[in-house]
Amino acid sequence: MKRRITLEQLHDLTPEQLKKLNSLWQPEIGDHFSTPFSLTGTVERIEGSRLQRTIDVALCQSWPVVNCLPLLDIGQMIELLENSLEDARHYCEIRWCKHEELCDVLWQMTKEVLARM
Repeated sequence: MKRRITLEQLHDLTPEQLKKLNSLWQPEIGDHFSTPFSLTGTVERIEGSRLQRTIDVALCQSWPVVNCLPLLDIGQMIELLENSLEDARHYCEIRWCKHEELCDVLWQMTKEVLARM
């Protein structure tokens, strides 16, 4: 089962949707994210407004949160949808998409919400 969106799926968003997604994201340790250079990582430490990831024991990199985007997992998308939907219509759509990955269905719904904000 697919658990999170891919970097390629982030590229489906418009610049406006990317800004909205970044503003809604509250990074936590363990979150997966993408940098402006399409590098991906896992948040290992948050120092002020910078995310830090360790590539290996010798090399650490940190990035400003404002320049990073989350690779949302299923739970994060459900939370975003719960906070953004006025009705439960979209939840019902999941039942009709049995042949698709749940993660992909939630991503489509998330994109719709970001477009309406």
